[in-house]
Amino acid sequence: MKNLNLCLLIALQYMLTIGCSENLIYEDSRWSRVTSASAGDSNLDSQNLKLKIGKKDIQFVQQLIQGVEVEDSFYKKVYDNETKFTSSHWINDVPIAIRLRILSMKLQENLIEARIQKKHANISLKRIYEKPKIIIQDGEVRWKLVVSRPSGELEGIFLDSKLNIKKTILLGSRIAAAEATLFPEGPLKSQLQNVLLYELAQNKTLNTSKIKVSTQSVEKAYSESFQFNYLVEDRRFAQVQVFYYLTKALGWAESELQFKLPYQLEAETFVGFPEKTNTAFYYERKIRLGEGDGVIFSNIQLDPTLVIHETFHSLIDAVARLPFQGEGGSINEGFADFLTAMVLKNPNLGEVSYKKGPFKRTIQNSLKLQDQNGGLYHDSGIVAGLLWNLSQKLGYETGLKIGWEILIRLNPITNLNDFSVELKEILKELPTEQQEIARKILDQRGWNN
Repeated sequence: MKNLNLCLLIALQYMLTIGCSENLIYEDSRWSRVTSASAGDSNLDSQNLKLKIGKKDIQFVQQLIQGVEVEDSFYKKVYDNETKFTSSHWINDVPIAIRLRILSMKLQENLIEARIQKKHANISLKRIYEKPKIIIQDGEVRWKLVVSRPSGELEGIFLDSKLNIKKTILLGSRIAAAEATLFPEGPLKSQLQNVLLYELAQNKTLNTSKIKVSTQSVEKAYSESFQFNYLVEDRRFAQVQVFYYLTKALGWAESELQFKLPYQLEAETFVGFPEKTNTAFYYERKIRLGEGDGVIFSNIQLDPTLVIHETFHSLIDAVARLPFQGEGGSINEGFADFLTAMVLKNPNLGEVSYKKGPFKRTIQNSLKLQDQNGGLYHDSGIVAGLLWNLSQKLGYETGLKIGWEILIRLNPITNLNDFSVELKEILKELPTEQQEIARKILDQRGWNN
């Protein structure tokens, strides 16, 4: 059956590429004082409940095509003994390509959650409130996924058949959110999309109780109408992008680690303006970000790995107050790299901004404890590489739990020996089979010598 479904899927995908039209045309209708059946009556669901208002009955029906809801369709009847009023927004002629698209997507339903998570690292199983289903929206067949935000609000994420996000909306009634155009996964891994920004203060800037984005440039992101839509080249675009990355990182920490930063985190953009600097660091509740000199770095503020890395230094500072130099500093940098990689499910840092290679550094490495040379970022790779290796072999949730539990136990005078002691204590809590896997990894990397 599995092979049959695969063959059917391949055949359907081939048929969808040979030029079949997928244009859906809605037809609007309105009749007043109609007594005979109208065009939509044959499609009405007999099980649909009727609402009584005095002597009148009201019936609303949504169109289904092969069992798939047409989200913006409706057929409404208002009547007593005879029909008094009908109106509709309905698709009467459904192209064969649409029917094939629906069938193709239905064959993928059992695997779609895993595929979405693989492509979109920020959508975790814990966030999924309502499993993906196929709908027709804006004249296109899409996947609809409902996720819960850390605030408890529900968000609808709509993806096309290739799992590109087409739209995100808040579900239900609430105070209005701001709209923005940006790269949700960064400019290398996503296209420009319309997204929502939440909890903005009424001063119409990029400011919430948790996050504040400021700038040294002359252009400041500000909107009277809460519409933060700028061209990519506009300096205000980078400010919005930084705000989004900070929101993403702190939201992930709340969802996955049950941790809320106890203070407002500020990110200052275009540090050194009008000079283009390679600045990117965190200190005392504030992130400083330059634009990049165009030689070593460019578009630093659009790089999700660099912005999220600096964001996690604030979390590490709050939880463990690790130093920024020496062995403790390397552990600090290692944790910032590891947590960033776990959010993005990508071990490479600096892919967007670093101009001298495909990335600045990676935590997918084979560094051993004895490779320690005192270099801050070299030795951070020993820590981050070990944690990433454990997460790859033991699973995402187990690896994250190990790393987080270690971090909670660390302090301002932590060194690599302290890290090793806490790691081995936490590994004792794992099932025997996982302990054995972890022991082999520690042996290979020189932590048991």
